[in-house]
Amino acid sequence: MNKIVDYGVKALHERMDRKCVNGKIGGSERVLSVVAGAFIVGFGLKYITRRPLLALSGLSSGGALVYRGLTGRCVIKAEFDKADKEKREEIEFLERRYIVK
Repeated sequence: MNKIVDYGVKALHERMDRKCVNGKIGGSERVLSVVAGAFIVGFGLKYITRRPLLALSGLSSGGALVYRGLTGRCVIKAEFDKADKEKREEIEFLERRYIVK
């Protein structure tokens, strides 16, 4: 099972790396970011009076996703591209660990 997850994560990274150059993201990822961000913003607006801290975090993270999708640039991916090989392997290890659990 672990080999299957590793293969899936590796294939996903390779596909994303091909489409991501200097922090620019592909079309399907942009659409997904806008849709997910709009959903999170809507959730934040729904709970603004009952749970203000949760709503504020939802509004900020959802807004960041919408911005990312509309502009097509991702600061995190740009920094990830600049990271040296050792840090990149460490980040990939953490991603695998998070996906598996």
